[in-house]
Amino acid sequence: MHTIQQLMDGTKKVLPTALENAPAVNFDEIGKAPGLISPYLVYSGKTENNYHTAIKIQPAKNFMESEVQVRCSCKAYYHYAWKANHMVGSHLGEVMPPYERKTDTRPPKNPQKIACVCKHLITLFSFVNKEVRKP
Repeated sequence: MHTIQQLMDGTKKVLPTALENAPAVNFDEIGKAPGLISPYLVYSGKTENNYHTAIKIQPAKNFMESEVQVRCSCKAYYHYAWKANHMVGSHLGEVMPPYERKTDTRPPKNPQKIACVCKHLITLFSFVNKEVRKP
């Protein structure tokens, strides 16, 4: 399982625009999901574009060093992140169906299989960071 810092470092390499675009993401629903026992916390959200996100986090003293599993229903996560995240134990939930390329005119997405996140998960990280700091 990767830490938030490791996923963010991977995102800088694979999806650098996600870091720039994350502040523009708005959630219609966001909050702590019921049901799991310590030491993990689970948060989920639904964006205004109807993308569903979730993270399972084991909070560390330094938030960025918290180990996480993540999931998002957006195309960026599907094409760039889920497979690499699954390989390192940071994909939350079931395995997604493999993408079958329809053309060879474009290079493959994330061929080095670097674990990363989409802009929706970056925004969810920010929300969770504020939540776990509350007294």
